[in-house]
Amino acid sequence: MPKNEESNLNIDIYSLDKECAEQPQKMADAGMVYARAQYVYLGAKLNRDERIALVSTDARQNPQRYGLEKITDKSVSGAVTINDDVMKAEKDVINANLLMEQAKASRDAWMQRSSLLKCEVDLWLSNYYANSSNQKSSDKDKKIKERKKAIQ
Repeated sequence: MPKNEESNLNIDIYSLDKECAEQPQKMADAGMVYARAQYVYLGAKLNRDERIALVSTDARQNPQRYGLEKITDKSVSGAVTINDDVMKAEKDVINANLLMEQAKASRDAWMQRSSLLKCEVDLWLSNYYANSSNQKSSDKDKKIKERKKAIQ
């Protein structure tokens, strides 16, 4: 997940209204990125499968082009495996899979943020932060300033 996105996952507990208002759009954006990544991945797989089929058919029709003396499933499979177009298509599938998994991790992080945001709202509604008697007021102010500084 990109570093700037990680910082966007932070929740400013002193602006929960803003955080709650922005969360649906952030979730929708993460979902769209994931959907696009899935689309690219499936397209890459389809392209790879087409390349394999084309090379396999061509190897059976023109075995000399692939250096095959006999047309067997094993020899055709070997010719397909080392074909430059097939290898490039396979690398494209691997790269698309990586991007899809990263997008999925991002989407999952935004879903987790939604849950954490709900917990923070519940804590505010139950006056958790107001009734914290274990800290002196100046300590609370200091921590509030530190949190706000860390969020920015």
